[in-house]
Amino acid sequence: MVRDDAQADVVSARGAKPHVVDLHDRPAVAAVLRGADGAIHTASPGDTTSAALDAAVVDAAIDALAGTGKPYLQQGQQELVVQLRGSRVVSREAASS
Repeated sequence: MVRDDAQADVVSARGAKPHVVDLHDRPAVAAVLRGADGAIHTASPGDTTSAALDAAVVDAAIDALAGTGKPYLQQGQQELVVQLRGSRVVSREAASS
């Protein structure tokens, strides 16, 4: 997933299929994630909007990946590991260093 067409062109040039999506749009993010083998979120902006963006992405990941056995890792100021089992979150915590 990328935020704009310019980033999509870069991803496409490297042989991957980009999806331009607003990361705050939980249903759109979940729809893209359902077709993925797993996800790593590295798009946290590192500013005052980070908490809201990260929460939106992790909630979309839970919607899309819960019960699938597919992995999700969030990388930001702190790593967040979300373990999903069935349709519930087993753990949602900062990874130990």
